[in-house]
Amino acid sequence: MTDESPTITQSPEEIAAMRPLAYLRGQGPLDDSGQPREDLAGAFTSAACLAFESGGLSPQELALVYESLKQCMPLAIADTASQRFQTGVDHAFNIVAGFIGQEINDALQDWIQEWFPLIESDACTDAFMVHMSAALSQYALIISLKHDD
Repeated sequence: MTDESPTITQSPEEIAAMRPLAYLRGQGPLDDSGQPREDLAGAFTSAACLAFESGGLSPQELALVYESLKQCMPLAIADTASQRFQTGVDHAFNIVAGFIGQEINDALQDWIQEWFPLIESDACTDAFMVHMSAALSQYALIISLKHDD
């Protein structure tokens, strides 16, 4: 496997073009030991944050979806990890959409839906949650700093 992690030589445009399917295809979200890849909680969070910002996602909505996913994922019942993931996402989206009175932001929906074909086990779902947690933390900080000006 080659390391395709973003480096400081990549432009913001190149980082923004890194989508889950593109940067995880062929490698998956797990490392050789079956744990979430380190870059999911590191370098690739910047790509997610750029996608969220360009889509006008609020950090509050991202936080609501993340917290809802944390509650829904363990309760999702289905035959496969992929089906459990999709069921958990559907329930979380319904809860948050009802709470905020509108559909989930398209940028967030698209980003999460790109993970569907990558979820081959419950460990992959855990890797997704690690990535989403890191993206939430970084995104909330970025947006907060931008609004402090």
